Amino acid sequence: IGQSAPHLIFNVGNNKPTNLIDFVETIENILDIKAIREYRPIEKGDVKETFADIDLLKNWIDFSPNTSLEKGMRIFLNWYLDYYDLRIKKL
Repeated sequence: IGQSAPHLIFNVGNNKPTNLIDFVETIENILDIKAIREYRPIEKGDVKETFADIDLLKNWIDFSPNTSLEKGMRIFLNWYLDYYDLRIKKL
């Protein structure tokens, strides 16, 4: 790692790709609400697959996050709904 930058940025995730449909369905299941879906063709700049490359984090502090998508989204959505006072129900 170079010595010119005073900070490091770590990608933190579970290191597994997630299909967008699975992501949306996870949120739907947690909130018990169906999303309004509008399917469109892939646009320039869209990526077909992405996931957290945690190699730098693992090498730097020997840590590999392994939180499941469902658990992480449940924690995030609880925080988000509470923070913005949008409580739908207890998740």
